[in-house]
This record gives sequence, structure tokens and C-alpha cells, in this order.
Amino acid sequence: MASDSDLGVQPNDLLTEVQDLEASLFSLESILDEFYSPYCTNDRRKQIDDVLSRFFQQQSCLAQALFFLRNSSQDYTRTFAINILQACVCYNWPRYEGHQRSDLKLAKFEKSLISECLQTLTQMLTWIPLANNLNNQLVMTLLNYCHVPSCANGQTYQPGDDSLSLLAMDCINEIMAKKCVPKDTQTFLVTIFHHTMAMIALECTYPESFLTKLVFFLQLLASSQFSRFETLPGFPLELFLTHLLKFTFRQEISEVYLSCLDVWTAILDHLKATSDKREVNSEFDKLYRTTVVELNSKILSKVTFASNPSFLDELDDETLDDDKETEYEKFQRINLEVISSSSDLYPQEILTAVNLLFNSLLNDFKTIASCIHKSEGDNLSYQLLIKGEYDNLRLHCKVRDLATVCRLIGMINGTFYTSIQVSNNEDCLPRSFLSGLVFICKANLQFSLYKIDGAGLSETLHSDFSNLLALSLGSLQLMINWLSAFLGQVIKLENKEALEEIQNVTEESFAMASDVVKSFDSSKAVFSRLLSQIVFSHSSTVRPVFLLSIPSFSSLVETTMSPNFPKLPLDVQCKFTQSVCCGIISSWAYSKDLSADYNSWESRVPILSSWISQIFQSFHTLSHKESLSSDEQKEVERSLALFTSILLCLPGEVKKTREVCLDQLQPLIEDIVVLCSNHFSNSSLCGQILDAYHSILECLKSQLGPEKISLIIKTLVAQLTPEKVQQIFCRKSSDLEIEIISKFIKTLMRVAEEPTKRFQVFLPGIISFVCDTIAPLINQENYYSPDCITSLLDLLFQILKVHWSKFFDQSEDSVNSQHFIGLVKVFGQCLLFPDINVYKHAINALQRLNEVFGLYNCEVFKNELRTSFLALLLTQLLERNQLLNEEETLQTIHSLALVDLDNFKQLLAQFFVTKCAQVPQNQVEILIYQFTPESDLPTFSSALSHLSAEMNYMKSLFAPSDAASINFTNLTQ
Repeated sequence: MASDSDLGVQPNDLLTEVQDLEASLFSLESILDEFYSPYCTNDRRKQIDDVLSRFFQQQSCLAQALFFLRNSSQDYTRTFAINILQACVCYNWPRYEGHQRSDLKLAKFEKSLISECLQTLTQMLTWIPLANNLNNQLVMTLLNYCHVPSCANGQTYQPGDDSLSLLAMDCINEIMAKKCVPKDTQTFLVTIFHHTMAMIALECTYPESFLTKLVFFLQLLASSQFSRFETLPGFPLELFLTHLLKFTFRQEISEVYLSCLDVWTAILDHLKATSDKREVNSEFDKLYRTTVVELNSKILSKVTFASNPSFLDELDDETLDDDKETEYEKFQRINLEVISSSSDLYPQEILTAVNLLFNSLLNDFKTIASCIHKSEGDNLSYQLLIKGEYDNLRLHCKVRDLATVCRLIGMINGTFYTSIQVSNNEDCLPRSFLSGLVFICKANLQFSLYKIDGAGLSETLHSDFSNLLALSLGSLQLMINWLSAFLGQVIKLENKEALEEIQNVTEESFAMASDVVKSFDSSKAVFSRLLSQIVFSHSSTVRPVFLLSIPSFSSLVETTMSPNFPKLPLDVQCKFTQSVCCGIISSWAYSKDLSADYNSWESRVPILSSWISQIFQSFHTLSHKESLSSDEQKEVERSLALFTSILLCLPGEVKKTREVCLDQLQPLIEDIVVLCSNHFSNSSLCGQILDAYHSILECLKSQLGPEKISLIIKTLVAQLTPEKVQQIFCRKSSDLEIEIISKFIKTLMRVAEEPTKRFQVFLPGIISFVCDTIAPLINQENYYSPDCITSLLDLLFQILKVHWSKFFDQSEDSVNSQHFIGLVKVFGQCLLFPDINVYKHAINALQRLNEVFGLYNCEVFKNELRTSFLALLLTQLLERNQLLNEEETLQTIHSLALVDLDNFKQLLAQFFVTKCAQVPQNQVEILIYQFTPESDLPTFSSALSHLSAEMNYMKSLFAPSDAASINFTNLTQ
């Protein structure tokens, strides 16, 4: 704040001035109270209005308005003061031209006033409607405070008053965030553009605080106003994009630069959204194409050590943020995401640029082979010979750049489908990427570059090679879908050369996988997981007819049966098992010929039989043992996991594949039934047994038939007796034991969702288990698990949805009605739980059944259940137990009420009289009388919600008080 001497005021004068201001404030509050009083006459109002309108003409109006704003608590007075401040900003300050403003020496008191005005305006802009309050004069005034003409090109930003420019930017950003424009839109846009260009065109160094706000302004402009700029007559689009591009790459602060990329992302999103409206090769299209290509060229330079080593070296690559990224990883990701987004618009240009850089770096990588030498001795190993620190650094930069481009290839793989070209005279860039990635992965694994020895070799290089291998494997896996589409074109055009390329890629992929499995150690855990995904994609997606004939596939089949295979992480074993299984049993891709001859089923069955018997060779013996050692149990758990992974290969496969698979798996299914009988009490094993059963029923239900399914269910029910279920619930068992119930319910659902008659024989038993065993237990709040209950609700929903007509079969009316009532009652029980997800799950299922089948209009439901459900839901509404689900509650009550809207008011009266017994009945009747049930949902919901709140309030008024229980001791301690 300004001192007394600064303002030219003596202490006594200042005291007198303050006293005068206080008197003015008192008078102002009095006349405003009178002005807004209902007893004020029109003549008196006009007289007061004349006085208030002349207030603005005083020289001291700014100072007085600021004093009123700070010292009054009256809303009328504060609003009046804000209007005065806004008027001063709009109509006094704009009289100074831009060059005059830069030389203007504001008095400290005046500066304080402007600062207060801008802060007040910022706060106002967050809540006031802008439609009738925004004008171009205000916008121009604010932008004048942001404009910095004194900052010449190449100089450091030195504004006359930095705090005012920051506050003005806050105001502008609030306006831009509202996406509102004044009535004179064109003038507004021209004003915004003029000042935007002035701020981004100057090649000067802004402070970070101002830059942050300026870039945020640019983000808002690009996301909300760019389409308006584009259509502005005479808008110099090329000039704007040129200056924005230069401004972006002048930024030396990482966060500011990345924020600038957000601006470009918004522009790219706009281009995608309007691409169908832009003519190809139009002036606009050419301009955007040129700009986007240049943007990506500069980004590629920004992210590579070859062009930007000092900047990238300064980024932290060790500390992880909340997203588990280092500063370096985040920087690279955001840059590459812009390139990926650009490739959606102009794929050929972007792919060409990436390919040039990739080939250059790949050639450098190939020269590494000349520096690798075999070590002497019996064991095959390699050494990388380099000559000191300079070569270390140079190699470090090259490998990291190659890793960056490999990552980028994976990110832009979605655009490869525009380049499925087969002819030899056409340049198919994805083919170049694919062969390059295979070479990088193969060389890295062959020479174990991620852990290679060498004199003078830095530890950093090991990390670089490891990262390169992981990223190149990841990108290779992402390219397999494209390879599948490419294979379709190759087969269609019968191109032998391209087919050989695909065979080579497939051969190398399985060879790398096989080698990693054979020589597996902990250093290869990440790579083995990625390779398992790659070969699985080959087997399940590409499915080439030559797969069984390539040596490396046979090699992988053998390695899955080797003693080294169980050393891999279990999830990796499962994925490799799926890869082999799909390769053996899947029908070949891109052929309608499903004949036995074409698909070679006769030759495949022996391979499948031998392989399955080998990988499960100990399972038969172990499943029949009544007790298992720790190692034996681990082997059983591993076998169950592999068995389940094989079944997961079957969804989507042809009938012949399922039949072939079932023939070979039938003995294992029988072994699992025995295992279930012997070890169901083992919670860990039991969970996996149920997973296996669930997969069996999901994938082979039709092939198994009712008889074998009956054996499975009888075995489970024999183990999961009502006493066992009650024991699990009542002793508050572990999550693992509770999960057993949930998995069993999901297994039953696989049977219940089958609509054919031959599976309906299981329905009475399933309904009995639900209603007689599970339902009585879920009444007890202490004995339930939300996941278990939601699984139960899914089962009930499937039973009712799939078998709805069966419950209304006249020949079995009495039995089926009782089943129907029992099932629906369970939904009601679940509505009593406090868990919001269980409640929502139940109420949504009921509403869905009503929408599809008219549940609430069924005679059985209307006569037996409607009143109970209404009372239950009204209780939840009255007691506010499910506030987060109140909308769903009101919708359901409305649906139930529509069944008999005329009678609903009477039901409502009975409910509230009972529930609000402490409230005088006449008070309840008055409130009920005022309620009118309407058929439209919004009116009904609003009225019922209001009635419920009124009843709640009345209950609190007439609730018995317990004054003796009030204790103020804690408040005074």
C-alpha cells in the first residue's frame, strides 16, 4: 500500500478523509436501503437515482468505491461499488493509447485501485452471466494491460507493472473459459487476434509466471475460439500459425513448451473434426498440411539427442511422478502423442518423416555389430568393445534416439492401415518398420546387449539397450494386427515375395520366443512377457496357413514341455500355452474353406494330444491324491491355470475346433471333478477349480451337454452345502473364501443363461440354491460381500431375462409363481443394504426387467410385491439412506406408481401415517393433500422429493427430545 507521504496527504488530513468516507458510506447504505424498500415512491426513487448517477462524475469516485467495497457488508452497496469500479476500468483507462500507457507512471494509490478492480473483476467473472455483461471495450482494456510494447525483440520482458498484466491475464482467461463472445463478435475476434499476435510475435523472454498464463490463454483460444477465427474474413491464418510455431519452439522451460503442445493438440483436434468440410488440396488444406509437417519435423528434432542433447540431458529420468513417469518419459510421451495425432490427419507425410529418421538410426545400430566380439571360452558370450567415454556417450544418444522412434512407431500403428500395399513397385512403409523392429529385437536378444560385457562399458548403456528392446518388442506386438490385414491382401493378390516376408517375420518371432524360454532367467522376465504377447497375436490373429510348418513354432511347442518352462512367471506360461494351443487348433485365416483337408485336422490332432498329455503329465496323479505337499499344490495350481488358458482360446472358434479340443481335454475335466471332491476345502485350490469350471461352461457348454454339466454341478453342490455356505458367511471369512461363493454363483450363471430346453432342467436347483441357501444369509448385514451380492443379482437377472416365459407357463402356474416371487424378493433384500453399488445394481436390474418385460404390471408382482417394494423405496427416500442413488429411487417409485396412479396417493398416505406416527395425523394429511401425483417423471420426482423432505422435517419437529443427554463439557475443554 502507498504511504501517507507518497500520497501527498498529512495524517490529520488523512483522518479527516477517512471520517468523510465513513460518513459517505453510511449515507450511501441508507439511501440504497430506502431505494430498494417497497415503500419508496417512484418520485423518491428517481431523485435517488439522479444522485447515484452523478457519483461517477466525481474525481474521487474510484477511491470512494474501493473504500465502500472493502468496508461495507451490505449487498446493495457492494454491488454499487463494483459497478463503479467496472465503469472506471471500461471508460476512464482506455483513453490512454498503448504507447502512452507504457510511459505512464501510475501513482501507487492508483495502481492499488486498478489492482483491486482487476481482482474484483476476476472474481465476478467466475459467477456472473457474461451474455449481457461482456463488451468489446472491457476486453480491449484488459488486453491493453497484457500488451508489452516496451519489450523489443531479443530483450528480456520488462513490463511497467508485472502484477497488473498477470491480473489482467486472469480476467481474460476467465472470459475465454466461459466460451462467450460479445454481440459484436467480429470486433471481439479482431481485438483478441491483434493482441494475441502482438504477444506471441515478440522474440523476447517473458517471465514464467506470465508465460504460464499466456499459454493457458492460447489453449483456451485454440479449444474454444479457433473455429471462429478460421471463418473470420481476411484472417491471416498463415501468419498466425507461423508465429505460433516460432513461439512454441522458443520456449526453454519444459512445462511451458509442453503446454504449447496442448495448444497444437487442440488445433489438430479441430482439424480432425472439420476434415470432411475441407477440400483436399485447397489452399487451407495445403497450408495446414505444410504447417503440421513442419511442426512434426521440429518435434522430432526436439525429442532426439542428435539435435537436442543439452536440453534432454537436463530432464530428470529417475524420479517418478504421481503417474509413475519420470520427467524425461513424460516429455517424450507428450511430444510423441502430438506426432501420433498428426499422423491421423496426414499419414503419408508423417510416416515418411518417421521412416527417414528410423532408417538413419537403424543403420547406426547395425554398425554396433562390428564392435561385438565372441568371448573366449566354452560358454558362448559376447563383448562390446568401445573406446572410452566419448564412444559411450555417442552410443548412449544413438540408442536412446532409436528407442524413442521405436516407441513412436507403436503409437502411430493405427495409421498403417492406409498403407496395406503389396505391389513391389509401391513403397509400403510399415513393411520397412516391421523388418527393422524384428532386426533390433533379434540382435538385442542374440547378443544380450541389455547385459553385455565390455571394457569401459557404462552401466547406463545396459539400461539403454534394455529399454530399446522393451519398446521395440512392444511396437512389434502392436504391428501384428496390421500384419494380419496385410496377409489378407497378400493372399488375395498371390504375391509370393510379400508372403515370404510374412513367413520370415513369423519365423523370427517364434524363434526369439523359443530362445528366451530355453535360456530364461530373471533378467528376461519383461522380454518373455512381451514375446508371449507377440507370438499369441501371430497364432490367434494372423493365423497363417504355414504356421505349423515353420521350425520355430515346433521349437516353441517343445520348449513349453521342457523342464525350464515352469521357471517363467505363471502369466507368461499361460500366454505361451495359449499361443501354442491357438497355433495347433485354430482354423486358418482368410479362407472360407473349413474342410478337414484344408485345415489338416487329422495331422493336428496327434500334435495336440501329445502336447496336452505332456504338459499335464503329473496332473492326473496329483488330482487323485487326498493330501498334497506344498510343491505338489503349486504344480496343481499351475496346471489349473494352464488348463483355463487353453479354454480361453476357444471363444469365437469354429465348431470343429471346440470338438477337437474337448476330445483331448475330457480326461482333464474328469480329473478336475475328482480334485474338487478331494480338495474343495482348500480355499486357494477351490478358487482355481471354480475358475476352471466357469471356463469349461463358458467355452464348451454346448459340446459337454446336460449330463456332464449335471455331474459338475452336483459335485460342486455336494461340497458347497448350505451348512458350508453359512459357515463361510458366519465366521466372517477371508476375502478368498467369500470369493468362492461369488465364483460359484458366476459358474451357475453360465448354465442359467442358456435358453435351450435341455438346460432348463437345472433351473429349479439353481433357484432353490439362491432362495433357500444364499438369500436367508444376505439378510444379515454382517455376513455379506458386495462383490458376492452383485454376482448374485447378475445371476437372478439372467434367470429372469432368459427364462421369463417359463415363469408364466399356465401348466405350472403355482410352482413357477412361487419361484418368481422368491427371485424378485431377493432384489428387495438387496435394496436394504447400505452399499451404494449393491443398491444401484439391484434397482437398475429391476428397472431393466420392467422396461423389457413389464415386470411391475405382472399380476403376480402387482398382487404380491408392489406394495412392499413401494414401502421399501419410500423408506429409503424418507430416511435419506441412499442420497447418491436418490434419482434412481425416484425413477423406480415413479414406474411403480404408474401401474395404478389413481391409488398411489392413498398408498402414500398409509405409508406416511405409519412411518411418521409421532407427527399429528392432520399435519400428515395436509401435506399429502398438497401432493398431486403426475404421470411425467420430472414433475412427479420433484413433488415426491419435496413431500419427503417436508415429512422428514415434521418428524424432527415432533421427535421426543432428550435434554438430559446434552453435554457441553467437550466444548469448553
